[in-house]
Amino acid sequence: MPKAIIMKKNNTDEKSEIRAAGKIFQYARVKAAAAVLILAAVIFLCYGKVINFGLTELDDYNSIFLCAPAYEQDYSLLKAFKANVMFDKYPSPYYRPIVACAFIIQNKIAGPSVKFAHFSSIFLHFFASVLIFFFLRRYLFSTGISFAAALLFAVHPAAMYAAVWVTGIQESVLFISFIISLACFSEYIKGAKHRQILFALHIIFMLICFFDKESAVSFPFIFFLYYFLFREKGQKLQIHIYIVWFVSMIFFLYMRRLAGNSGSFGLPHITADNIAMMFDYYSSLVFLRTPFGTAINSKVFIFGAIAVLLCIIFAFWDYKKFRFKKINLFYLLLPILMVGPSIFAGNRLWSQGNRLYPMCFAVIVIFFFFLKPYIENNKTKFYAVIFLITFTAVSAFVSYDRSEVFRNGLNFWEEILKESPNNITAYKFRGTVLRKDGKLREALEQFHSLCKGINYSNGEINYFFAETLLIAGEYENAAKVFDIIIQNNQMPLPPIYAGAVMANYFADKKDKSENYLKQLAGMLNADVPTANDYCNGYMQHIRASAEKIKNAALGQN
Repeated sequence: MPKAIIMKKNNTDEKSEIRAAGKIFQYARVKAAAAVLILAAVIFLCYGKVINFGLTELDDYNSIFLCAPAYEQDYSLLKAFKANVMFDKYPSPYYRPIVACAFIIQNKIAGPSVKFAHFSSIFLHFFASVLIFFFLRRYLFSTGISFAAALLFAVHPAAMYAAVWVTGIQESVLFISFIISLACFSEYIKGAKHRQILFALHIIFMLICFFDKESAVSFPFIFFLYYFLFREKGQKLQIHIYIVWFVSMIFFLYMRRLAGNSGSFGLPHITADNIAMMFDYYSSLVFLRTPFGTAINSKVFIFGAIAVLLCIIFAFWDYKKFRFKKINLFYLLLPILMVGPSIFAGNRLWSQGNRLYPMCFAVIVIFFFFLKPYIENNKTKFYAVIFLITFTAVSAFVSYDRSEVFRNGLNFWEEILKESPNNITAYKFRGTVLRKDGKLREALEQFHSLCKGINYSNGEINYFFAETLLIAGEYENAAKVFDIIIQNNQMPLPPIYAGAVMANYFADKKDKSENYLKQLAGMLNADVPTANDYCNGYMQHIRASAEKIKNAALGQN
């Protein structure tokens, strides 16, 4: 055969191969686009109603409304790094400027809007689900299995808390930043092109994690574990990587201290409640539970232990036998490494299901390690797919149904009290929600019963009771409660003394009122007329609150 004909044939073959590769690439893009659209549709069907929900009054009201004036300041995004998560408008031990920045951006776009805050939480959940799809398709599974895993994450009840609770965006932002940082680090150690850019992105998103939630300081250890398990033979991590990780942690701690936090995280609290918390979380992930309370019983330990055992089986069972794989070990340890620092840092106010968000991802990955061989085997494929569809549908139903708990503050706190009837703090929040909803008499009964039950030992709860009495115009009783707070030195703060001045004044106890006014002046380091102006301002706040409560009550009727 002539040489020219052979060359022409080779060129024709090459062109055919290029066309075939182009068609495959185009088909892959179409499948990816379809997966993203389906995820968007499913998330909207599952959580679209949440846009019309109210607030729980747990951090969300403060994040949207109390801090709004600070959000509107010039350079507020920079100022967020110099204050606590509430912009120092409300006492908080948390230094989370990225969370504050998220609310600042929301405020810049839509003002102090509850609807937009809910929309933002749902959108971030959608973005996290899409990111999971592309991450799994790149590193672990086929397109079909990656989509199934992302879809299960999108509707899993464990992810519901972060998707529905406005303040839960801290978890979705943390998770998104972690996944991007991990992907960049993975590409870096594999020797991908533009390695230095990838490493820079890895550090940037790791820092976002730090400034989003303090417990993320454990993430460099996760990245090291990833390198240690998946490094090539003879590969060593360059010393500058360890230095940059260390400097990044020191920089975060320095900024945290500069903002007024101690920079210390304290020692872990290994208590029965913390251990039970971990079992509670695992049982929620595997058995689709949606706890809200903190009450622990034997069932939690039993189902939690079964759930942990199932996760171990899912990680290492390969169709017909156990097989140890490094990658499976990494995802088995990931929930403890990511969430453990938060769980063992202290006690819970409620179940804090928002912490389940990163755990949900890791357990779903482990679950699909287990399912993958059954899905790919022709003999078991049908049954595996039917099981998966059923499990995902049940997850979506549970999430849709249980999201109703977040519809308003009363639903939220009553659900917590149903599961944890001895939760004093939950009763306090329920009282404030009743007051805000215009149910003043019910709120007074709630606070009176609570204060009496704990023998007036909690200054904050006493203050809420005294303030509610002031709003109701019960000055005599308000004066008595303010007296208790001051005499026991429970909350030596200006608003307490201002309340005592006004309550005693309107209760016709002028001598007591004048005495408290002088003490307030000393506290403010000001003269008596200035202290009196402070009291008048406080009373204006009380009257404004009374007017809002009156309007809320009229709205209820």
